[in-house]
Amino acid sequence: MPRVIPSVKLIRDYARAARDRGHALEAGDSDRANVHFDALTSIYKELKRRGGLEGLAELAGDSDPNLRAAVAWALIEQDPQLARRLLEQVATSPGLPGFSAQMTLREWDKDRLRFPTEAE
Repeated sequence: MPRVIPSVKLIRDYARAARDRGHALEAGDSDRANVHFDALTSIYKELKRRGGLEGLAELAGDSDPNLRAAVAWALIEQDPQLARRLLEQVATSPGLPGFSAQMTLREWDKDRLRFPTEAE
């Protein structure tokens, strides 16, 4: 029987992957950043399948803009008000997190965001 990972652990893993992806991007290591993005996507799909994305909202107050942006992205469909508020906050941050949040808001406003499905 496969081991079931508790949602609380998935949320912790999501936070770690978001932070690690941010550090990799800041270091210019796109290969490592992609590995962490794949982890984020996988965890997102599993939480969505379980109906547990709302658990990510507890990370919304974290000081790391990379984590807040990743939480916002994951919650756009479920809690668009919180997601927009987080992205607008992060958009004022310097560097890549701020730029990424600005671009996410722009694409969202143009209805061009796409989210991974369980089948992908």
